[in-house]
This record gives sequence, structure tokens and C-alpha cells, in this order.
Amino acid sequence: MDALGCHERDLEESFRGTSITILHRPTGIRVRCNRERSQALNRFFARRLLVEELEAQVQNKTRHEVKAEQLREKKGRNKKPRVDQSLSQFHLRPEKEPTVSPAIETLLKQWHAGNDPGRDTAGGDAASSTQK
Repeated sequence: MDALGCHERDLEESFRGTSITILHRPTGIRVRCNRERSQALNRFFARRLLVEELEAQVQNKTRHEVKAEQLREKKGRNKKPRVDQSLSQFHLRPEKEPTVSPAIETLLKQWHAGNDPGRDTAGGDAASSTQK
């Protein structure tokens, strides 16, 4: 708490049964905890929540974002996954060239050879028929 500049004199506590509400006067952050049946434990957890809120405010993030980053660091992960990394499994693949069976390919070659504009109607080459 001291590292964040939070002192006991800056806190205002209010109780309702075992529940505790802490207000940090300088920042206006209010934290309530009624997690345990013990008032002393709730005071402890409320102070931890307040410290997390103050730390998040210093970093301009939410308390949940800061906690998630701390967990990632603890587990050895650097940062949250970037969008391009999380979508890498969905990368687009170029379409394959359509494959033609060898039989169809020979038919196409014969058809193109038969419809060649350089050939005459007799089936011979136009250049060779003039030479005869």
C-alpha cells in the first residue's frame, strides 16, 4: 500500500455485519468485500482489492486486465495473444489449379490441332500444300 501512496489515514471504513466498505478519499475508489464470515478477513481482502484498483488506475487499465497480465507473466506468457496470432489457424490458402486428366488433355490437344487456323480443310498444312 505504501508503494502506491495509500496510507491508513486516507481510508474510511464502514461495516455492516461482516461486510466492509473501504473508501480511499484521495481517489474516490470505493471497495466492498463480504467474501468471508470473518470481519477481519474481509478487511484484509478489501484492502487487497483496493490495492489492485489503485495499481490498475496507475496503469490506466481495469483491475481485471492487470490481474490477467500478472497471471500470464506467472505462467510464462508474455502478453495476450494478438489478433493475427489467434487467427493464424484460419489463414487463406490459394486455390489449386484445376487438374485435368491425361485423357482429356490429349483430347484437347487433338481438338486444338484440328482447329488450327494455319491448317487447310484437307488436313494438311497450308504451307506444305503450296509447295507440292
